[in-house]
Amino acid sequence: ASVDGINFIISCMSAFKVHQSIQSEACLALFAVCANSSTNKTILLGQGGIEIIFSAYQSYGDSKHYEGVGLMTKIRACTVLISLALEPVCKIEMESCGIIDNFARFLQEHGEIPPELRRLIERLLVLTSGEEGLLEFRDGASEDETVVCILAHLRMIVNTNDDYDIDSSSLIDNLLWAVRKFSSSRAVQENAYKVLACSYSSSQRRSGADQNYNDILEAVEVSLRDHQNSHTVVASACSVISNICTTCLTPPDEELSQLLSDTLYRS
Repeated sequence: ASVDGINFIISCMSAFKVHQSIQSEACLALFAVCANSSTNKTILLGQGGIEIIFSAYQSYGDSKHYEGVGLMTKIRACTVLISLALEPVCKIEMESCGIIDNFARFLQEHGEIPPELRRLIERLLVLTSGEEGLLEFRDGASEDETVVCILAHLRMIVNTNDDYDIDSSSLIDNLLWAVRKFSSSRAVQENAYKVLACSYSSSQRRSGADQNYNDILEAVEVSLRDHQNSHTVVASACSVISNICTTCLTPPDEELSQLLSDTLYRS
């Protein structure tokens, strides 16, 4: 998305603050253009977008906080903020303008919060907490804890933090474990494949990423079939295939090429 495009969305949100449908659809649009783009996240930050998104979260009156479009707006606003929190400068902005503290107080003061919204708020708070152990996959972890762990790895790997030193083979094994254990979770599927795609991208590829492709492609095939109606899961899974083709088929590997072809055909 261009600077003008993001500016247009934010301008609409500022101009129609009491129009809930505009706030909701605008949050969805911002997530679409920023989820996979650090550049667009930085553009949004520079145009005051984080505060506007939080205003959208707060925009409905008390009587309709958790009804219909009011609830959907809150869910979409939280989803955008979680995506933005993966970018360090956006995370710092959320902390400095009090958004994280506001969410923390909100959870303490409001008991009756719809489960889906509560999970998203908790996910945002954990992701921005910097707690030790956030990068550790645990057998007994819940779906949401696993999503947060995957997001933490994604934040680290996309920002090429020099302190991020991990065995890529183990990371890939853990991601495949998460994908299989939480096979019905779109959040796990989408974000796990984003990390896998980064692991095989030409700019982010790390030593140890070479793996038995059969396991990865088998998982991708199942996810493409089971989540064919989720464009975000499909896009992330296809990114894994695309990056494997780009970084691992030089020179072309006939066996791997056939595996990729078969995977796409069956899916």
